[in-house]
Amino acid sequence: MVNRVWQTYRTVLFCRLFANYFALILIPVIVAAVLTNFFVVRLIEHDAERLNNTIMQHFSEQTDDTFASLERDMVNMLSTASLKNFPGTSGHPADLTQHYEWLHSLMQQMNKLDSEDLVYKSFLYFASEDLVIDGNTYNNKDEYFREQYLIKDTDMPSYIANFTGKKSMVFTKPHTVFERPPFTRDIVSTHSNTAILLSYPFNNSNPEVYLVVNLDLDKLRGRLGIQEKWVTDTMLVNSSGSVLISNGSSELQPDSFAAMIRMNPEQTLFLNQNKKALSFTKSRFNDTWYYVSMIDLPTLMKPASTIRTMTFVLLGMFIVVGGLVSYNLSRRLYNPIREIKTGLESQHPHLDDAPGSH
Repeated sequence: MVNRVWQTYRTVLFCRLFANYFALILIPVIVAAVLTNFFVVRLIEHDAERLNNTIMQHFSEQTDDTFASLERDMVNMLSTASLKNFPGTSGHPADLTQHYEWLHSLMQQMNKLDSEDLVYKSFLYFASEDLVIDGNTYNNKDEYFREQYLIKDTDMPSYIANFTGKKSMVFTKPHTVFERPPFTRDIVSTHSNTAILLSYPFNNSNPEVYLVVNLDLDKLRGRLGIQEKWVTDTMLVNSSGSVLISNGSSELQPDSFAAMIRMNPEQTLFLNQNKKALSFTKSRFNDTWYYVSMIDLPTLMKPASTIRTMTFVLLGMFIVVGGLVSYNLSRRLYNPIREIKTGLESQHPHLDDAPGSH
């Protein structure tokens, strides 16, 4: 009976020693792991989100400045071109001279617009005259779009439909243009363009002329891209959710985006219906525009994820090492007690037969 009690006591004593040492080693480790996950990791996540917001803000300001500069050039061109006084062609030599001087003056101004980096070709489209003028030539509308600016047949109706009513820096849908030498059938290259329209007079619902600046979409997409590895796509979207320009292949549902910008504050990360992270910044150039970036959240949060993983790995290592160390210390402290008990048993071999032992 005494032996059984002593064996139970030995077991309890050893477990108590082991638990004390294990807790002494493990509790600080667990506290450090919890603090790391709840404070350090979250701080890194917040810093990553702020970095993304700073880059988006800087990017939107640069892009807005590009569009604002282009708008100033377009407005200045229309304001100084004397478009209201369209010279007639009565056949009189003086009238013809004035007419040709006027045409060449406009062509020179169109050349200045064409020198812009993003501009593929610009021209003036006269609403009430059968005339189109660009930096190299002037022609009637049918001839111009057949020889000078050849648009894909399926894109032509929607492109021509833009020349109605007032237009103020309005983007058209993308269209395909075939580049070829005039009056030949040899297509040299193919371009994907989008056009910006500005009508004149500016506040007139029945304008006399449209200034059309066709932008090279490839160059524009390159300008729109954010050179950060966690940004997978960048888009220019209007308030109805229609994507005006995109430098990637991501799709955005207009209805869902319109709801998202109402429900989520600007410059915050949130998940859309497809569980993709989005961030948007409102344009200062146009109140109906938004710059939207698709975020690869694991890449953006990789530093925080790495620290979190390392924390759990170290916690597991400390549990194993702490268990071994606690076991070793417990045995070292317990062994002298066991040796004392063994010595007592050897000196009193009949201790269990003593009265009252049962």
